[in-house]
Amino acid sequence: LHDYSPVCHRNHLVQPDGRFCGLAAVAECRVCLASDADGFEEPDPGERRATFGRFLAGAARVFAPSADTAGRIAGVYRDLAIAVRPHAEPERGVRSTALRRPGRVRRVAVLGAISMPEGGLVLQALAMDARARGLPLRFAIVGFSDPALTSGLERAGVFETGRYATDDPTLDREARAALQIAQTGRHGEEEEILDRVPYVSADLVLLPAIWPETYAYALTLALRTGLPVAAFDLGAPAERLRAEPDGHLLPYDLLNDPAACNDRLLALDLPPPGRGRTSIPAAAYDDLMRDYYGVAPSSTGGEGLSVRASAP
Repeated sequence: LHDYSPVCHRNHLVQPDGRFCGLAAVAECRVCLASDADGFEEPDPGERRATFGRFLAGAARVFAPSADTAGRIAGVYRDLAIAVRPHAEPERGVRSTALRRPGRVRRVAVLGAISMPEGGLVLQALAMDARARGLPLRFAIVGFSDPALTSGLERAGVFETGRYATDDPTLDREARAALQIAQTGRHGEEEEILDRVPYVSADLVLLPAIWPETYAYALTLALRTGLPVAAFDLGAPAERLRAEPDGHLLPYDLLNDPAACNDRLLALDLPPPGRGRTSIPAAAYDDLMRDYYGVAPSSTGGEGLSVRASAP
């Protein structure tokens, strides 16, 4: 399971008006589909879930990259056993990106390509509140925003470093990464983001996504900056950040209260620059085909954690 396609025509569960639907019932899905601004042709939501249910029930094994994702999907397909297997990632070295400016302004970085599901409107609201109240809080995107959001973010005072040198707009993120790795042996986009983080002198990285991400490679990248990381208490980022000493979880309700959210960001007790580890632990599989895909017998527990209960 990569995303929420088995249960929703919007694989991030964010409705056209920018709200996370909470994995709605079929009746609400029908209303969403009928009003969807994208205007694409999709099957009836009930038919989608029934078809995917039969498909998944016939699979030899089903696995998800996080317990949160497994629980949400299992809430729809209650008889489906889902094994939890985090994505395979090599150990990632931590950069020392802290380059704090003197003064009392807290600078918050958001990494990557920011759209509405990734929290673009939330970021705009936070920046507007900080400006209106004269808070010592500044926001910057180390990357770029969806063109539909860029002007609003600029008016709110959010700085963007811009598109990457490796960016090819004809390819999606996964395709670009695969091409870069095949050509150079490294993910150039990630390295370029890490190179740019010092430009904004960040004290903190914020993941403002409004949907329950299924794994969040962006979190791995954020941890590689060596800076403290904050995210809303939702999805795989929250699941992973709970184990991080410099991870900060923001109550999800703060997403709709920018003033309270900014107050919380300013109140976070951040460590001094330079403290932290030198690498990020990640899932490793001795035999990818056996232990991750489970296509061969394994005596090492390769089936992962079986999850049936739905997530709250």
